[in-house]
Amino acid sequence: IGSNHDDPSSVQISKKEVIEICQNAASQNQDDFNSQIAVFLTGENDPFVTPDYPVLSAKSMASVYAVDHQQVTTPAIPNTKATNYSGRVLSVIADDTGHAWAGGSGASGAHIEDTVDYSEIIGKFFVENNRRIKR
Repeated sequence: IGSNHDDPSSVQISKKEVIEICQNAASQNQDDFNSQIAVFLTGENDPFVTPDYPVLSAKSMASVYAVDHQQVTTPAIPNTKATNYSGRVLSVIADDTGHAWAGGSGASGAHIEDTVDYSEIIGKFFVENNRRIKR
């Protein structure tokens, strides 16, 4: 949401606009926001997508989910700058990573980097914070 093919290196949309788009898309299903969680990741050296996007997306979704912005932590995820909004939203900026899938150790192929393992990050976050299962 909000990128511009002429200048993807800067954010082209406000937090308020992102919130409105999400709420309008949900329409009468906004109660579903109560059980949703989200993870956003980008590389700090991405030439196409500014690292400001996962921060904007995370802050926007934290507002959509009515998360207490005082409950923000910085989890220790190696090789990242991460922000956790009350176990509901996670924003991750992968150090020394460009525009590629963050595949983790041993990952290879076109457009794959091994600086962090996004699958592991998102999987762990979803297991630890799933709001749709009874514990």
